[in-house]
Amino acid sequence: MSTKKKKKTIPRIEGDKKFRALLKGFFWLVGRIFYRFSFAGIENVPPEGAFILAANHTSIVDIIAIHTKLKRWLHWVAKKELFDAPVVGFVMPRMGAIPVDRDRVDLTAARGIFSILQAGRPVAMFPQGTRLKQEDINRVPPKSGIAHFAVKTNALILPVAIEGRFRLFRKTKIIIGEPFRLDADIRKKYNQQELLEMTVEVMSRIYALTSFEYKPEYNVTVERE
Repeated sequence: MSTKKKKKTIPRIEGDKKFRALLKGFFWLVGRIFYRFSFAGIENVPPEGAFILAANHTSIVDIIAIHTKLKRWLHWVAKKELFDAPVVGFVMPRMGAIPVDRDRVDLTAARGIFSILQAGRPVAMFPQGTRLKQEDINRVPPKSGIAHFAVKTNALILPVAIEGRFRLFRKTKIIIGEPFRLDADIRKKYNQQELLEMTVEVMSRIYALTSFEYKPEYNVTVERE
């Protein structure tokens, strides 16, 4: 049996510009042919500097839709299993995506996120960590990671909401809210409950951009995809 350890996937901050331009063109083409993306609040995207884009997660099309309009390249935080999948596993590292192990504290992913934010670049993540049906949104607590990174770096958070679900040849609205910072002390160490409460605030700001009423409950959970 081989004892060789699997090499960690390090996010690519620089390089692959031609590949990313090609990929963005592909995203635009997919959106143009198969979907009708509508954007509101695009002027709220910071033109420079680090920020954390936080969005609700409805479909794999979320990433495609958001990239079609934003001029700045986003470094997505994604579950590590995607990096082992055919085709997707080839694309994700070249997108500058950051693999994360959702079942444990992932220090490699944390270092990758910090390095990108410290380089003045935007990171994008889905705080709820998985695609959810509407009836499950209030039942699954978000991951507290976004609050942790926002507090430690004092980065702006850019809330983005996907209104409804993507359907072929039908219009879907992407709403970009005003960026904000968490009311927190960068020098203080917050416990998990406090970080969770901050993340709930982030999710509340996201869903406030839509018609969905966000009232989280934490006594039940559903299986993550």
